Amino acid sequence: MPSQLRLTGHVLSVYESSDTLATSCQSLSELTEQPQSFKELKIATGKLHGAFYLPHVEWVELVMDWVHQAGD
Repeated sequence: MPSQLRLTGHVLSVYESSDTLATSCQSLSELTEQPQSFKELKIATGKLHGAFYLPHVEWVELVMDWVHQAGD
């Protein structure tokens, strides 16, 4: 993990359970400089890394819910 990589602000991480390229960002959120808030969600579409190539309801609704809650 590159030492210059850091998370700041309010962070939402969504990852696909079958993805072999990208997984959880939890370890990044636990570094010395922590984000203001961190929420992580795992989806299971079976589409590997391609789950995010198109706007699928499985993740779009989660992101929209998070965005609307952040404004409260």
